[in-house]
Amino acid sequence: MDVAWVYFPFQEDTGSPGRKERPALVLEIREYDENLYILCAYGTSRLKIDRRSRHDLIVQNYQDIGIMGLSTATRFDLARLMWLPRCEEYFVSPPGIATDNPIYGHAPLGVQDMLRTILRNRHRRGV
Repeated sequence: MDVAWVYFPFQEDTGSPGRKERPALVLEIREYDENLYILCAYGTSRLKIDRRSRHDLIVQNYQDIGIMGLSTATRFDLARLMWLPRCEEYFVSPPGIATDNPIYGHAPLGVQDMLRTILRNRHRRGV
């Protein structure tokens, strides 16, 4: 599971890139008609721990934040997933890093385990 830097679309305009670059958790990659599409979870620094901790992946551990290439604690909204085409309009280099690769971090095993538990519990609750 990787972290990419993405112009994540607004909910009301899912066919166009968003205006603000943000981290996104890469959940799956598929090829369709010789193009790559990436399933991403929206990343935000607005944690909303009291309301969203059971539903979303919240990364707060200092070491995990660093390994994942994040600059601050981040909540990945698992209710806000989108398949995005792998292209420059959506995926960009992280700020301050000269690279063509928008992937800049990787989720450690503990975070991956936490995500699997959250997804399993969401499924059980029908969310």
